[in-house]
Amino acid sequence: MIGLDIEPSLVDHYSRTGLNIVLGSVDEMPFDDGAFEAVFCCWLFEHLWEPEKAISEIARVLAPGGYACLIVPSQKSLLKGFYDDYTHVRPFTRPSLAQLAKQGNFSSFRVEHLFWTRGGGRLFTRLGERALYSYLRFSDRIARRLHVVNRNNLVLEVWK
Repeated sequence: MIGLDIEPSLVDHYSRTGLNIVLGSVDEMPFDDGAFEAVFCCWLFEHLWEPEKAISEIARVLAPGGYACLIVPSQKSLLKGFYDDYTHVRPFTRPSLAQLAKQGNFSSFRVEHLFWTRGGGRLFTRLGERALYSYLRFSDRIARRLHVVNRNNLVLEVWK
């Protein structure tokens, strides 16, 4: 697993803790074409002025058959102080994420609300990684049937 950040001091700090993190921008990633089987990007795209550049870069670094998961605030987050963070450029909607996925020329994509994961951190510290993963898979399946999701965030999943 490799992390990417534009802030040199953060890269330096986390590198000293043993994380594999490199300096770079999602707009111009310092990786070869097809270098990754998967990309995970959480709460970044709402800060980007040109998200189409970033989605194209993600498509470029994904290997054929690769998968990417992006989590972004939804338009509902506007009611919860979205623009209180001056670095936020835009919230996303299902149609805008679908447009973004099409811009990246992915073979398929899915947009849905983020499952509500409250309590996961507590379970992790008490029960461990395996139990948390089992809990999340089970809870996700049941909650989706009941339409219980976190409507403040959307998930875009794309496949190359």
